Amino acid sequence: MKRTIIIFCLISLFYFSGCSPAPDSGERINSHASLPASFGFSEMNLKVISSLINKKDGTMSILYGNEKTALRLRENVDSVMSGEQLTLLTWKQKEDDHWLGAKIPDQLLFAETVRAEHDDKGEMQVKYEKFNGSELVRDVDTLGNASRKAFLLAQRPSIMP
Repeated sequence: MKRTIIIFCLISLFYFSGCSPAPDSGERINSHASLPASFGFSEMNLKVISSLINKKDGTMSILYGNEKTALRLRENVDSVMSGEQLTLLTWKQKEDDHWLGAKIPDQLLFAETVRAEHDDKGEMQVKYEKFNGSELVRDVDTLGNASRKAFLLAQRPSIMP
């Protein structure tokens, strides 16, 4: 009899602690990590090139590129072609409430873009821009832009099936 009571208590414990209510539809969308529509990210038609995680800073980033950039990287060519575009999005990380041990994007910290195009004289120009905060406001400070541009252009694609 005592054994039956213990088994019943254990089953009840698992039943009541293992079930949780379904999350609201608002909880399923990570609005903190969303990009503002004014940035026009969906119109850029970019593909994932690679991802980066900085455990020290607690950030995660995804590098996107257009078709020309993806083609150049697949062929392992170092020289940048006109029409290429790279965008690196960086978020703060947070613990996932729905998956133990997982980390998901939280607050959008910044976006960086690199565009290669020919100028009026026909010379290749590689332009770098940085946008800060969740509203992605253009950063006017140019200190360190050359090193960030070089960093983004030096990234290699993740190997994907």
